[in-house]
Amino acid sequence: MINTTVRGRILDDQSMPVTGAAISAGAATTTTDNNGEFTFINISLDKNAAFIKVEKNGFFTSGRMFMATAGGKHFVSIKLIKKNLAGSFNAASGGQVVVPDNGGQISFAANSIVVAAGNTAYTGTVMVNAYFINPVLDDYSNEMPGALRGIRTNQQQAALLPVGMLAVELLGSGGEKLQLANGTPATVTMPIADMSSAVAPATIPVWSFNDTSRFWKQEGVATKQGQNYVFQATHFSYWTSAVDRNPVTYKAILKKAGAPLARVKVLFIPDGKEGIYSQAYTDSTGALVCKLPAAEIMSMYAISPCGRKWGVLASLAFAEDYDQGVVEAGAYSGADQVVFSGTVVDCNGAAVTNGYVNINLGGHNFSADIVSGTFSAVVDKCDDGGSIAELKAFDGAGQAGFAKQVTVSGSTVDAGELTTCTTPAGEFLTYILAGVKYSYNAPNDVFSASRSIYYNYEYDVDDTITAISGFRSNDTYDGALIRFKGTTSISKLMESEIYNKDPSGIANTYNIDTVTGPRDVHITEYGPVGGYVAGSFNAKTTSSQTVNFTFRVKRIQ
Repeated sequence: MINTTVRGRILDDQSMPVTGAAISAGAATTTTDNNGEFTFINISLDKNAAFIKVEKNGFFTSGRMFMATAGGKHFVSIKLIKKNLAGSFNAASGGQVVVPDNGGQISFAANSIVVAAGNTAYTGTVMVNAYFINPVLDDYSNEMPGALRGIRTNQQQAALLPVGMLAVELLGSGGEKLQLANGTPATVTMPIADMSSAVAPATIPVWSFNDTSRFWKQEGVATKQGQNYVFQATHFSYWTSAVDRNPVTYKAILKKAGAPLARVKVLFIPDGKEGIYSQAYTDSTGALVCKLPAAEIMSMYAISPCGRKWGVLASLAFAEDYDQGVVEAGAYSGADQVVFSGTVVDCNGAAVTNGYVNINLGGHNFSADIVSGTFSAVVDKCDDGGSIAELKAFDGAGQAGFAKQVTVSGSTVDAGELTTCTTPAGEFLTYILAGVKYSYNAPNDVFSASRSIYYNYEYDVDDTITAISGFRSNDTYDGALIRFKGTTSISKLMESEIYNKDPSGIANTYNIDTVTGPRDVHITEYGPVGGYVAGSFNAKTTSSQTVNFTFRVKRIQ
């Protein structure tokens, strides 16, 4: 056993985040947040078979097995399969259920069903949830449970090459879990997905996913009949028909332009065949370790969060464990890249020295490690990247602060200051000007937030605007006055000023450029009179200096 850190994201069949999924890893448990994310910090896991289990009502239970490193920072992504009714039958008479999307069929004998909890006979209506996991489709590696690793009948490990996979669950009319009775197996007809019937072997091993060992367990043999394999299933969870090979361990360190290619998905594609042999994610250092089938010719691809390939990183075929060392990914075409940077503090305003920042741009997630209170990451702006990014900082214990939205309008984004503090602060106003941070905090400083009519010089009309101010209690020439139009999540910056004293005490006035500079104000809170107005924005002064604002001020009007 080793201690390691694991982050991950859980999605549904529409690639949307799954909130509130129960996640377990060893003795540790947690739930996913609103973005489908979870974090385990420094937990004890099996080095060679670490496993993340995921449970959520309405979905098949799933999980991911991976090889972990001591002190590593790993990432996993899992797509849950929604439970959809494939068909039903009467337990007393038996019946046949067709799996949707040409996924084959399952035949049940009469009086073959029991209640799983007590192994007592069941005679009512049996509802069958079933889903065919096609090994040649892109989502296959995210949908399947565990990894392509099995235990043969002789208890030796195997690397699996599936040709089809099924998820099956039996439920009674009252929602109770059902199973097959001892000695009355069901007949499963599963399509041959990854090779033509002309080259498929006459027989092939079949395997069920074992919830205890987290490996696929060899259960018997399937026989080829036309375009399908047919076998007897003695119970139901996940089943696969798969050729087995001896497993070998593959290691590499992936880099792009000399920098670690961190937390990217890596696929191993068989040459001349459809499907995949294995998938894994690099850790925060770009390190990759996984099991592969021995003596099989394959190509290795790295996949960006946008789904783009870096091309063939390596062509592989080996009969024993292999450490390839550094593999340079190089660049790929068609992706605009954006550099995000900023600082991270805790509830006391001290620099966070260990943690990471999650960057969500256009629904795609990227991450950057926090080093001595700062972070920097080069991310791909996908085709649907949009112009707004949401950043959230996590400290070394997994505590996350409030999300901050920033505008993406060029190749660099200074996100300013993020926090890992989850307790809403009182009144404060903070800005960073030319790399220097200026903070104003209650009760020592004076604040005001009001909504009133203000003359809009830009359009020569009266407008209803919000004015936010924060000043030193003993110096009205040390502070800032911010004006913006709107109360929604994206409001428009209006005429605003900074009244600043530099370290030598010299007073300066900086006007915010609302003509050519960015103008989006990201509002996270807008309460009634007596409540709070909170938000953040990036801007430029009329003298072209970058400034980052964060504020939370009580509204007086």
